[in-house]
Amino acid sequence: MVSFTGSLQAGRCPASVAGDGIKKVYLELGGKSAFVVLDDALFDKAIAAGVNNANDSRCGLAGGVWAGTPERALNVAKQLRTGQVDINGGRFNVLAPFGGYEKSGIGREIGPLALEEFCQLKSIQR
Repeated sequence: MVSFTGSLQAGRCPASVAGDGIKKVYLELGGKSAFVVLDDALFDKAIAAGVNNANDSRCGLAGGVWAGTPERALNVAKQLRTGQVDINGGRFNVLAPFGGYEKSGIGREIGPLALEEFCQLKSIQR
């Protein structure tokens, strides 16, 4: 297993080397994080444009949504193509899997899913 954190350009090398050696690879690659601010006014077009701009990025590691109600923020958070989204400045959960979408990385770190990323399964029949 290869684990790498860095820029998109620098991440190409370990990804290529891991691919040549058929190794599992976890990549966390830099990029812009989405941050959408809602003030509960009638800004539906601005919200849609914000989501579209955030999702138009080559990277999707993390984002944030602020709103007057958690339900409204959750509706927008579900539309963002990012590995994690904070609602109203939500705290980072150290047990939650960490990783991104698209070219911000491959795989997950932290939590039970991360352990599986670093393991290989074996079937034994008798």
